[in-house]
Amino acid sequence: MSHTRAKRKGVSRSRAFKTATHALSRRLRSWCEEEELTLSDVAEGIGVSIATVSAWEHATRLPSGEHLDRLAKYMNTPVCGLIYFGAGECPLCRRQTKKTRRR
Repeated sequence: MSHTRAKRKGVSRSRAFKTATHALSRRLRSWCEEEELTLSDVAEGIGVSIATVSAWEHATRLPSGEHLDRLAKYMNTPVCGLIYFGAGECPLCRRQTKKTRRR
């Protein structure tokens, strides 16, 4: 793989990471406000530290797959609902919707 091509892949991964972390951050923050929950409540509910939830809320870290799954269950939302903020943004959900429409 050429250096230029590798560099481009790195940029897209970085952009995807920023998009996912910011979407999760907005979703988590708005959900906590709606449910009147603190970061401590969320941390205790899914079994992580307050610092970890704070990092997610401030978009500095993205949860591991296991933590993402626990958070989604705690928030009663699909995992894609955490990473993709707007309706119809999740590529998997769009694919499933198209399959359903064809039937």
